[in-house]
Amino acid sequence: MSYHHLQRVVVRMLYDPAFVTQIFADPATALRDEDLTDQERRWLVEVDRRAYAVDPLRRARTLAALIEEFPVSVHHLVQQTGHAALLDAFFSSAYFHTCIQQRGSLAAAFSGYVLSDDLHRRSPGLGFAPVVQIETAMARLRRQRSSPEATAPSACHLLRLAPTVVFMPAPMGTLAHYQAALDVLRSDADGLMAAALKSSTLLAPQEVQGHEWLLIVWHQDHEGATIELLPEALGHLLAATPAPRPALVTTICALGADVHEANEIIDDLVADGVLYAGGTDA
Repeated sequence: MSYHHLQRVVVRMLYDPAFVTQIFADPATALRDEDLTDQERRWLVEVDRRAYAVDPLRRARTLAALIEEFPVSVHHLVQQTGHAALLDAFFSSAYFHTCIQQRGSLAAAFSGYVLSDDLHRRSPGLGFAPVVQIETAMARLRRQRSSPEATAPSACHLLRLAPTVVFMPAPMGTLAHYQAALDVLRSDADGLMAAALKSSTLLAPQEVQGHEWLLIVWHQDHEGATIELLPEALGHLLAATPAPRPALVTTICALGADVHEANEIIDDLVADGVLYAGGTDA
């Protein structure tokens, strides 16, 4: 048993009073899925229970940071469910507890919670999954800031997306909706977080026919991300990765380029840090 494991249980208790109540009532049952000894379970309940509640604003501060990363997602969730309390309930959810115990990404856990079946059952027809995916991608890129150095990929190398970019298909109009919604929230005099929680006439994305290809790129120089709407041909190319260079050349040629142009396109994508050569085509 690692003391880190016990420490993570304590962190969960600091965030979730309901979890504290369960442990104090029946530690063996509440912690049956955790690799703790009887002595370690006793340590958790031998302290003054009030110690787990000395910071009543802990959840609110952490939630504020998450709202700053997911403003459009949060706004749509609040508008469509009518329950801002659902946001605070994240800290009592399995998504939060699993994340802390397994040292996962809190942003990824929050994203999973917002898209969870439980919330969709509460408000059928939630249609903002692509918006959540955009903000989740940006949160991940914010934490993943290094990219492999560009190399000259050989025929046996797999070309794959760099860790500082996220490529995703989305329903037609998703990017325009997201940027317009974000502009509205950012223009609120009370600030982004307050705007995300306000009632408004901002509508959720509508289901439409067709799709668009989005490329989200993290820029190390100014510590921010940009979102690009890609041409259809480039979208099909990136959708074919990871793949060896000859396969990508074939894909590009099928889209209308010649072999020389195809190789130039690949070299440009490597030089721009969108693709990199890593691994081999075993």
